[in-house]
Amino acid sequence: MDLEATTYWINSLFPAELSIGEVAGFQLAVGDLGQQQFVACTRNFAEVNTGLVATDGPHSGTPVRSEIFTLARLNGATGSGTTDSSTMPPEELIVEPLTQTAVMLRRAQEHRTPIPAQPGQLLPEPVDVPGCTVRHVLLAVPYVWGPQIPQLVEKDRLTVMLQLIMLTDAEAQYARTYGVGELQTELQHSGVDLLDWTR
Repeated sequence: MDLEATTYWINSLFPAELSIGEVAGFQLAVGDLGQQQFVACTRNFAEVNTGLVATDGPHSGTPVRSEIFTLARLNGATGSGTTDSSTMPPEELIVEPLTQTAVMLRRAQEHRTPIPAQPGQLLPEPVDVPGCTVRHVLLAVPYVWGPQIPQLVEKDRLTVMLQLIMLTDAEAQYARTYGVGELQTELQHSGVDLLDWTR
């Protein structure tokens, strides 16, 4: 899929005017959703092959790619305005973990040790998000559209949306100890605000 078509598809998914840009070779879209909520989404991560193939249904055998997005509630730069984050606008801060994640996955592919970009994947390396208490990336099934996961069917691949969720050190350790499923259950029961990157 060409970049223009990808951008059109992504624009149709989020209720915001998205600005576009490029960081580390990845095309990005960033938008202000209102009420201090921001979104950032890749526009060409689907070019990275992390080794996934559909195994059932009408698309069985088709390569599966993804575009990755993340959501955050950012006041100025962060909710608490801690450390040096106040110097970074929220539109820039929100792309930090997204870009670092995309680079990490691309690097793994280039080294022939791909990390599958799929739900339940807790990335092995932390990322640096200035002024925030979350450092670990969990890739998850998007929850913002309910049971309907946006996907784009092409003749040679299936592209789906994948959500990047930021975790604290304690949350990531819980996931590694008890499993991602148990963590997600615990986060839901505890009412943790996943959009708060300073929790």
